[in-house]
Amino acid sequence: MSTPGNQEGGSKDDNGRQSKPHRTYTPQSAHGSIIVTTRNLNVAEKLAPDSIIEIGPMEESLAMTLFQWKLRRPAKEDDIMPLARLLGFQPLAIVQAAASIKSRSPHSSSSLSQFHEELNACLSNMDDSLIHCTIRATSQIAFNHIRQDSPTAWDLLCLMSFLDPQEFSQGLLRSLSKGHSFFSGNAIRVFNNDHFDNEIATLQEFTLIHIRQDTQTIGMSSLVQNEVRKWVEAHGQADRWKTQFIKNLLLEFPSDLESQRKSRSLFPHVKAAMLQRPNPLLEDSLLEWATLMHGGARYAGEIGQTGDMEHMALEAMEVKKHLLGPDDSETIDASMTLTLAYLLEGRWKEAEHLAEAQAERCSRVLGVKHPTSFSATGYLALSKWYQGRWHEAELPSLKLLEIAQHAFGAEHPDTLTIMSNLAATYESQGRGKDAEEMNTKVVQVRKRTLGPEHPSTLTSMNNLAVIFQNQGRLEEAEKISLEVLQTRIRVLAAEHPSTLASMTNLASVYYAQRQFTKAEQLYIKVLDIFNKDRGSEHRDTLLAMDNLAAIYREQGRWAEAEVLQTQVLQGRQRILDTDHPDTLKSMVNLAEIYWHRGWWEDAKAIQNKAIEIQKRVLGHNHPGVHSSMDFLGLIYRSQGELLKAEAIHRQVIEYCQTFLGPEHPSTLGSMAQLALVLLGQGRSEEARKIQTTVFEKQTDIYGADHHAVLSSLNTLALIDRSEKRLENAEKTLRKVIDCRQRIFGLDHSYTLASMEDLASVLFESNQLKEAEALARKVNQTRGKLLREDHPDTLRVAKLLEQISEMKLAKSIFDDEDDGSSMSDFGSIVSSFSLAASQSSATTLDNATVWSAVKLFTDLLLEMDSFKQLCRIALESDISKVRIQRNLGKVLRLFASHLSHEAKLADHAKVIRFVRGSSSRIASQTILSLGIASTSGLGESDIRQVKQESSRAKILEYLGGQDTTKPALFENVSKVGSEEKTPKEPGGHEQVVSDSDSDSDANSIQDALETQQPTTVNDLQSIESIIFKTNAFEIMQTEFFDFLFPSLRSILMKWISKQRRAGALTSKQLRDLEMIVSELQHVAHHQISFTLHDSGSIINSIKGKWEGFTLETWDWWPLSPYMRPLANEEARMQWRCVSLPDSLIFHH
Repeated sequence: MSTPGNQEGGSKDDNGRQSKPHRTYTPQSAHGSIIVTTRNLNVAEKLAPDSIIEIGPMEESLAMTLFQWKLRRPAKEDDIMPLARLLGFQPLAIVQAAASIKSRSPHSSSSLSQFHEELNACLSNMDDSLIHCTIRATSQIAFNHIRQDSPTAWDLLCLMSFLDPQEFSQGLLRSLSKGHSFFSGNAIRVFNNDHFDNEIATLQEFTLIHIRQDTQTIGMSSLVQNEVRKWVEAHGQADRWKTQFIKNLLLEFPSDLESQRKSRSLFPHVKAAMLQRPNPLLEDSLLEWATLMHGGARYAGEIGQTGDMEHMALEAMEVKKHLLGPDDSETIDASMTLTLAYLLEGRWKEAEHLAEAQAERCSRVLGVKHPTSFSATGYLALSKWYQGRWHEAELPSLKLLEIAQHAFGAEHPDTLTIMSNLAATYESQGRGKDAEEMNTKVVQVRKRTLGPEHPSTLTSMNNLAVIFQNQGRLEEAEKISLEVLQTRIRVLAAEHPSTLASMTNLASVYYAQRQFTKAEQLYIKVLDIFNKDRGSEHRDTLLAMDNLAAIYREQGRWAEAEVLQTQVLQGRQRILDTDHPDTLKSMVNLAEIYWHRGWWEDAKAIQNKAIEIQKRVLGHNHPGVHSSMDFLGLIYRSQGELLKAEAIHRQVIEYCQTFLGPEHPSTLGSMAQLALVLLGQGRSEEARKIQTTVFEKQTDIYGADHHAVLSSLNTLALIDRSEKRLENAEKTLRKVIDCRQRIFGLDHSYTLASMEDLASVLFESNQLKEAEALARKVNQTRGKLLREDHPDTLRVAKLLEQISEMKLAKSIFDDEDDGSSMSDFGSIVSSFSLAASQSSATTLDNATVWSAVKLFTDLLLEMDSFKQLCRIALESDISKVRIQRNLGKVLRLFASHLSHEAKLADHAKVIRFVRGSSSRIASQTILSLGIASTSGLGESDIRQVKQESSRAKILEYLGGQDTTKPALFENVSKVGSEEKTPKEPGGHEQVVSDSDSDSDANSIQDALETQQPTTVNDLQSIESIIFKTNAFEIMQTEFFDFLFPSLRSILMKWISKQRRAGALTSKQLRDLEMIVSELQHVAHHQISFTLHDSGSIINSIKGKWEGFTLETWDWWPLSPYMRPLANEEARMQWRCVSLPDSLIFHH
């Protein structure tokens, strides 16, 4: 039903008694229907409160019709109605009554009255409700009749009462009864299968069973089954029939696991037998029951039902230990099955304890060369291997190998099996060469002795492919995996478990090769088969879903990956428990998805919880714990908590060096992570030292072309880049790209990542043409493999934007006098509001304000340098709103700087005017450049300005000829009056507002206005006051900084040769929030800017920057985004470090 292709389908569950199992195991699907029948209203309300269909008692007329139809003869209504009323109009009771009456005398009316008397007698002895009484009464009457007239049918009915109540095939019932002995009273009767159909027909006639004609399966209601069981128990025959049921089922249940179909059909009845433990006094029957439980446990393990496997194996072991003794071979076998159940459930410590005891017992009782002794020692090694104690796991395997070689020879199958297990241990220890050498020997021997298509040979080949894959030899791994898969399809069939395992292994190779489409197709095929054959919550099905979710993660399909991974986690929590290692892996995988989606707090919470459980379940020294801690360090690094990340990685490295060795892949991987953290802290020398050590060891172990070696080499190039050793970085990256392209191909994510790094280095080296070509190639290739919103795709797109900005800047500043005309401003018609504050002004005053604004704007636009800045802004397609807003801010800064040069009373007046009208000046500037406005100052307003000749009034006022203050100076105080303008010593200021409540500006004005006013009679004088100042020169630079914060470090050498490249003074940090929001666009250059009283600024804006984190430590990271590569190679993004009185922003 969960398969999307099944748009129509249904399921029915009769006699639901509890709601929890239904809620847990009901398929969650948008299609199909499920019908649950129940006599418990509470169950119905919990399952489907809005979809309850209540079935009331049958109507009298319908009951009469049913009764007459089942009697198959005419009957008087007066004879039938009293009987139907006594039966409570219950359909089942009516049908059973009709069958009993018809079987007595088909044409005699006396049979009705006779049955009526028997029914009254039965009902008089019952205390249940009417419904239960009538059904029990009619059932007992039917039972008595069948026992007398058809004893063999009664035998079948008694046998069926111990089976699982769900439908079962007639063939199964035939096989359970054919030729077997039955107890009947004190006599033993052999069932004659020739009369099987007749007996089934008898039971069906009495409606004690029902047969589906389409499938020929037999069903038995739980009501009837319970009544038969009660009758058997009441007559003291429970032990006899329980023994008979167990004996017959044991004879039919396959002793091996080859008959999968038969085992599958019988297993529900074996589970039913689990609740039918015989009387302890019947030792023979109890031993048969234990043997049946042992066989069921083995099959349960095959189909992934480890809970049933453990329960059955434990019951079998305890019974056999009691009846046969702990040293009996059957007891030992049951104990071995229980050990395997513990291993499959992830209860490795319990498995180790049991395997250790069994290994000692087997060696003592059976001898060290016995196959069971080998298995016990192998389980002991496996339990230690699962716990990450790989060196301890090696010792039992070496001991076994020595014994096997001496006893059986080097080419014995048991010897080869031990060698295969030892090779796996070597692989876990990071001894890839030893693992390859040993597994290659196994493959060669098995091909020669067993043949190239033998299952054991194919298994060894598959193991060798895994070793090659871990070594990065993906083409060899693909070749072997494909050969194994094709052979298994031909020999075993496409849906055989071993074939599905080969499909999974080949898909994992495709995954490593980043051939995601091929890998996804195989995983989906495996998942569909598992869903069909094993169910949606089988361990193998969940593993296939987990693998498919990994594909989605790599493709950046985060939403799909999250949905699938959540289903896997919930399924494993239900069938394996929360503490199972597979469940914990699902938690870690889900945390990784959250991390990739930027949900770092959620990822950290899940990861911390997983680590807590892992430490409790697996122990503090398990490799899985430290692998999870390594990823937790990565999350902290993403959040900029570099000190925490460093502490975690150092702890992991200490563990790995102690327990795994200094050259284990996990040790070297953690060291590489630490190097990246140190690089993020600006500690490049330490990072280089660690990464160089990692690189040298990996080269010795794997060779120069291994993917881990190339990742280390790539990281060394990043370190060179951070130290501005760009030539070395470029040379190294070109080498890495050549190797990766040869090994993995051009489309592999590793190759593309190195190409992106090289493009960034070329960008910093000012090799823009090649940088752009390389970045576009990466972008186009990733576009075929990844979604548009994948972080890798977005990052390279951002790099292309930065390259375009730099090309634009070069074209402008390398040829400033190219005579290019201004851009067409018609596209920004209604972007601005031309009036910032006109609240209480009269018409004349309003016109006066705008005349002054126009005057200032005309003077401003006469400056060629200012026009050049406007042209740069508009040709760069910067937000028009941002241009207007930033110009207003810079004008307020200009007013503040001008206050330090103020010498005349007129200066103070100009300062107040600019502060109050900065927004209107910015709007009028755009308007004066030729833009038709639809929302600002209209033509009538402009005509009114001209008519009033208010320009002359402003000139007169600024010149001191008119002492009447125009309205514009009264309105100035209403603009931004709540803002402050703190002053810094030494000429460095952080101007926050243009408010005239600024105490310094007011004091300057008061001081200057007490002096003799200087007459300013013409435009040129005003120009000299305003524009022939250092403040205006600074304003032009600041306007550029506001417009192009991301280009500052790149274009500084073209703007001013006197300022240090890459430096921003504190004047340009007036609006720190806006600046930092633009810093994420800066590429590959260090920018430092001085901050005075940085603590108060940081605190004032803390939490306002979307996409950034803020720490109160002695370092302060700003990390918009950071993502590691799949091979644990991390690509550094942006860091911003707070030092005393300064911020250093670097890549």
